[in-house]
Amino acid sequence: RMTEISRISLENEMDIVVAHKHMESVAQYFSLLPSTQVTIATAVAEVSRVVIDRTDNGWLSIGMERTAAGKFSLMGRVSFPPGIDIRVTHQGLKYARLLVPEFRVEKGTEMSSISVSIGVPRSLKITQARVREAVDFFHTAQPVTPYERLKLHQPFFRRKALEREAELDRKSTRLNSSHITIS
Repeated sequence: RMTEISRISLENEMDIVVAHKHMESVAQYFSLLPSTQVTIATAVAEVSRVVIDRTDNGWLSIGMERTAAGKFSLMGRVSFPPGIDIRVTHQGLKYARLLVPEFRVEKGTEMSSISVSIGVPRSLKITQARVREAVDFFHTAQPVTPYERLKLHQPFFRRKALEREAELDRKSTRLNSSHITIS
């Protein structure tokens, strides 16, 4: 079972950069080698690109999974609605599959997902406590791109726009009801 450290909605091409940067940041947090950071981040970005090309209703979960043997793996799971036609023969998925040792496709009735993961060397001495620290750290971390900063505030801006629209409707209604026609 994966402990989720970070989650990103995948809606458009800008989210591919955010996905890459988030995965790279999590890999860096756990002191993985720079080449490993780039490799797993690139695999996640490729899977994200394939999903974004087909739907604006996906998301990426980044986390750590602990095996029965007690070893940890860094994982990126891209989830999407089950009706989306994504085939493992897609060039982006083939490339991602070459980059990482673990690649899984799960088709479900409520949600489907593609997971990529890479084992973390035991020498890094990852513990469940360290994973919980990462969860806390990344839930309070600043956005990694200006686009992500805007995206995080989007619900606020959407609410403000709706409030403004309602206010304009009220003014328009009052103006129309007080309008006198002279003939």
